[in-house]
Amino acid sequence: MHELFTRLEDRARQVDSLLCVGLDPHLPDLPAPTAEAAGAFCLRLIEATSEVAAAFKPNRPFSRPSALRELLF
Repeated sequence: MHELFTRLEDRARQVDSLLCVGLDPHLPDLPAPTAEAAGAFCLRLIEATSEVAAAFKPNRPFSRPSALRELLF
């Protein structure tokens, strides 16, 4: 666990930011209600904020492989 905090501290100093971006795809904003669309949404968010974010946090419901299916169906 110590290594995690060391890496987070190093990253925060590198980008001079404490921003943690939540990866939370909103189904109405997706072009299709699929896992692929949710993944692409999250990747675009990461790419758009990677220069200023210290960390990224997946929303818990999306951290399990079956979670998106459960939300969609």
